[in-house]
Amino acid sequence: MSTLDEARDPETTPERLVDLARDGEWEVRAAVAGNTSAPKNVLVALEQDPQSGVRCAVAFNLNATDVALSHLALDDDWMVRWGVALNPNTATELLEQMSFDPNWRVRQGVAQHPASFGAPLAHLVHDANEGVVIEVLRNPKAPTATLAALAISDNWNFRLAVASNPSASTEIVTLLTRDPNASVAETAHATLDLRPSSAIPWVMRGAW
Repeated sequence: MSTLDEARDPETTPERLVDLARDGEWEVRAAVAGNTSAPKNVLVALEQDPQSGVRCAVAFNLNATDVALSHLALDDDWMVRWGVALNPNTATELLEQMSFDPNWRVRQGVAQHPASFGAPLAHLVHDANEGVVIEVLRNPKAPTATLAALAISDNWNFRLAVASNPSASTEIVTLLTRDPNASVAETAHATLDLRPSSAIPWVMRGAW
């Protein structure tokens, strides 16, 4: 087994991972940083690695500590911050801070995070980047009022995102089944098809 394969292998012993975390090749250190079996003290050390690829691997690691994620959320490299935004264990409070990140990809990551709700989504729906807004509208925790407002947007990509949202009200999705854009209408039909008929008021059942 190569050194790189050892660093990636979750069966590698913690003692060996400690050694590999000091390897001269940054790719090996990055593999250790992404290994879910890496001891927390190793991840803490690697979050300060001079190579951004190593820090990025720590940011994506599900075992990264809250402290490490807080530090990496301020990293100079946007890909490291993006990793924090996509990490399922990133705290809601940290996501709220990151929703103001200067890089749109990081904000997009915050918008699609399952723990994002409330204030971050409320202001990200007004983001200058269309991709960020679309992720807000796809997020099951998007505010109902936001989904209702953007369901009648001139931007069909926004309407499409609302139509695909499993949390959009049946009234909104039914409205979108009659959208002039075929993709939006088809998506709305598909969303309704996933819902039990008992969840759809009888007066709407013939609407599509």
